[in-house]
Amino acid sequence: MMRRCSPACELKLRGVADGGETRQRDHSCLREALPSVIRMRGHRTWHIVPGHREQIASHRMPRQTPKEAMMGHSQEHRRQQAIARYLAGDKIEVICRDLHCTKSWLYKWKARYQADDPGWATGQSTRPRRKPRQTPQPIAQHVITLHQTLVQSGQQGSATAIQQELTQQGIAPIPSLRTIYRILQRHAQEAI
Repeated sequence: MMRRCSPACELKLRGVADGGETRQRDHSCLREALPSVIRMRGHRTWHIVPGHREQIASHRMPRQTPKEAMMGHSQEHRRQQAIARYLAGDKIEVICRDLHCTKSWLYKWKARYQADDPGWATGQSTRPRRKPRQTPQPIAQHVITLHQTLVQSGQQGSATAIQQELTQQGIAPIPSLRTIYRILQRHAQEAI
């Protein structure tokens, strides 16, 4: 059975002790007696049943959240279902609550919906359409051919050797050593 606070502690809780200036709750008498039962968080006191969460966690699998359970279904099916319910006249709040989605998600797919296009529910790529800071293709191709030439002639085809060759040939801008290394790695992966 839980021990009650002392009268002095009760007065502190009400802000009566110390002329009403005590604002932070202090359950030091309970904390000393039952440290696992009372946990202080900020100005609130949380009463916790000792070992309750641990007992539950040890006897069952971790519970899936409703959104995780919905992820098992096809995302396209989920989008089609949401729009079909919206077109049927269901309220947006009800659809979002049932499908465990946000209003912004539903509005996004409502804006993309086209009755005549069956592929409206497919996700669009988030990959950038262009990469303005990528090394220009002619320079990358020159790095690859220089590497192949150096390796075939028996020399070391390292990034430093390639950078020196590019400097001697007067090619500008000269990529950094790390950029040359990345270009060679990318080419090796594409060759596989």
